[in-house]
Order: sequence, then structure tokens, then C-alpha cells
Amino acid sequence: MQYVCRWRMNIAYAWLRDENCPVSQAASKLGYQSEAVFSRAFKAQFGEAPGGVRRSSN
Repeated sequence: MQYVCRWRMNIAYAWLRDENCPVSQAASKLGYQSEAVFSRAFKAQFGEAPGGVRRSSN
């Protein structure tokens, strides 16, 4: 299960960084019911909030 979580988070990272995908859309596309839950999981994986990754890509 950890592999699946890491894989999903890596996809989200790429979307946020390369495609400037909104955090809410990334969370929804990956099946998260809540943006907050997605954000916590993302930050636990990468040590950075998803919004920060998105902003740094601009």
C-alpha cells in the first residue's frame, strides 16, 4: 500500500510542478475526498505543502 501512496504522490507532484494543476483538482483526480487530507499526505511524503510546489513552478 505504501508503494501505491508514493506513486500517487509522485504523480501529483508532477501535475503540480509541470502542469500547474490546482491542488483541489489533483486531490480529486487521485480520489481524495478532501483537499486537506491530500495536503497532509503530500506534505508527509515530500516535506513541502502542495501549494508550495505549485507556486515554485511558476
